[in-house]
Amino acid sequence: MAVVLSLGILMLVGSGAGTNTSEEGEHSTWRHGGSTFTAVDSDEPESCVNHSYGRVKGFFAKHPCRKLRRTLLTVPARNGATTIVAVSRTTMPTVDSAVELRKLVDAQGTGNLEELTRDSLAYADVDFEGTYYSSTREGNTVIVSEAAPSSEHGKPDRAALHDAARTALRHPGR
Repeated sequence: MAVVLSLGILMLVGSGAGTNTSEEGEHSTWRHGGSTFTAVDSDEPESCVNHSYGRVKGFFAKHPCRKLRRTLLTVPARNGATTIVAVSRTTMPTVDSAVELRKLVDAQGTGNLEELTRDSLAYADVDFEGTYYSSTREGNTVIVSEAAPSSEHGKPDRAALHDAARTALRHPGR
């Protein structure tokens, strides 16, 4: 049932939002509108508490998650700038605990899950400040995305950063 539901959601998102997916080399790539999103890294750590901070870490100590998947995306812009998007999908034991988690991560200054950039030498200089942030909940899974400019090139405009964070919530390869 879950597989059928997931496939149905992917078909709706893919057909309704103009999203196309493909494999480019080793990295999953998909397009939305005029942007190309490429997954450059992902992991599924065993523990949410070990990959979180602030009050969110305390929440996970009392309410362990069932599954965590973190993904790092790049989105190049026409001006040569690159947006980096960190996405986390946290599956909780119940819908109620997912609702609590989302309220907590959406509140400013409460902490969050660590972005995968913290474990990556290639993107260690990317600074996520919470400005370009988006979240959603699907049943007992909370999806959080945050965008930031890569410091290597020019800076993407604010609208592109906001759009990248919102669009990454619908990542078909999740």
